Amino acid sequence: YVLKFDREPPVGAFWSLTMYNASDKMLVENPIHRFKVGTDTKGLTKGSDGSVTIPIQAQSPAGDAATNWLPAPKGDFYVILRLYQPSEEILSGAYQLPQLRKVS
Repeated sequence: YVLKFDREPPVGAFWSLTMYNASDKMLVENPIHRFKVGTDTKGLTKGSDGSVTIPIQAQSPAGDAATNWLPAPKGDFYVILRLYQPSEEILSGAYQLPQLRKVS
């Protein structure tokens, strides 16, 4: 899966995308001990256009994509996007929230 922001969410505080295991509703154990990606993710990379792409999968992606990787379990999961102190642009719907997209 992949989640691509055209640009980081316009928030007054911070944003985060957190991974949960669907079977037990707990955070997902993983080799890099990363349970969320967001404003405070060290080394979060952006595209030249300001976009942020987050690969969501069980195995680490190859190359530069691993920098923004959100580890997922091999089974069912869900993610929660939290936007703290959302701007008027978010509240009015002018900022389009990205959709989780399955890739093969």
